Amino acid sequence: MIAKPVIHQKPKNSALINNISIKEVKGGEETNPLWIPKVNNQNFKEAIARSLQQATLYQAAPKAKYNLYVNLESLEQPALGFSFTVACKVHYKLLDAKTKLAIFDQHITSTYTAKVSDALYAPLRMKIANEGAAKANSEQFTLALYQLPIK
Repeated sequence: MIAKPVIHQKPKNSALINNISIKEVKGGEETNPLWIPKVNNQNFKEAIARSLQQATLYQAAPKAKYNLYVNLESLEQPALGFSFTVACKVHYKLLDAKTKLAIFDQHITSTYTAKVSDALYAPLRMKIANEGAAKANSEQFTLALYQLPIK
């Protein structure tokens, strides 16, 4: 799962550039090979890290000025259908590493629809929908960070 930001601008405040470290990602689930595909914590963390790197916002700990905590609150998936629309709700909390004060604390919901033309095999179609919803969510988060005025 690779999240590519669609944003071609810079953050309002340069303090964010190369200064966000991912401290925790939770809420994901491992996929049971005999059941519906899910998004696990490690894959989601890697996708968010790549997204932040591509947006020039990521910094490995302990040098980062801001710590990111991510909770994948829900991944709503259809049970049946030709087109699978997945809704992904994530809570992002960005804290100042020194003061521990939240500078960003929001829930972001995104959706993505995978069609039969994307994959005939239903589990693969669901995986595509999961990854698309997670990618869209990460892009919305990056856009929100770019708009964030830090004082």
